[in-house]
Amino acid sequence: MTLDKRPETRDQRPETTNGKSLMSHVSCPMSLGGLTLVELLMAVTVFATLLVGLSSHVRGSVVAWRRVTSTTERLQRVRVALEWLTADVTNAFVFDPSQVWQPGHRFASDRLSCYTIQPSSAEQALDGHQAVFVSYSVEPSESPTVLTRTVRTVREAADGLPGRSYPLLDQVDAFALRFGVWDQETSRLIWIDQWNDQGQLPGVVRVTLTMKASPGVAVEQAMLIPTGSLSPPAAAP
Repeated sequence: MTLDKRPETRDQRPETTNGKSLMSHVSCPMSLGGLTLVELLMAVTVFATLLVGLSSHVRGSVVAWRRVTSTTERLQRVRVALEWLTADVTNAFVFDPSQVWQPGHRFASDRLSCYTIQPSSAEQALDGHQAVFVSYSVEPSESPTVLTRTVRTVREAADGLPGRSYPLLDQVDAFALRFGVWDQETSRLIWIDQWNDQGQLPGVVRVTLTMKASPGVAVEQAMLIPTGSLSPPAAAP
């Protein structure tokens, strides 16, 4: 009896947990197929849908950012204009009540003119402050309407010269002024549209600004004149 002396051979392929060879699960690369036309069209459709939604979101964000920026810049210009007006009104004073050699102040419902104290400019090389005659009014321009500040020196005002005009605020829809008077009968402050007393200034001035970009929305600010009066204005002679 002869014995088989050949060495025992074993399967050297790695086995899985269930004892089967991993090599039996490896697919041949040639068996993988490409994308079909339907799958490609579906992928393009999904990508286009996502792109449209993303572009709409970005466009809406840009429009909102521009609107907020425009509103912020407009409010900043309104704030600067009111600061100029407040500084001039609170420093107003009566220069020549008789109006013999100087024009008198004017406080109307749509314009304002008065003498005030302002800091000397650098090019004038003057120390301290100087007296000037300022006027505020809404004038037509290339844009619909512009709130303009006109400055004249005392000599220019006496000679009737035009002075220098500075645009403060554009796109102004309305510029309204009212003046506070204390009513003794009702013991409350009432508002009038005109101040014709050249001997004294109104004690309280209320300014209302309405912008064309925000119709129906008004910005109001009350200004006190320390040298003014709350008594009713005296009748013009």
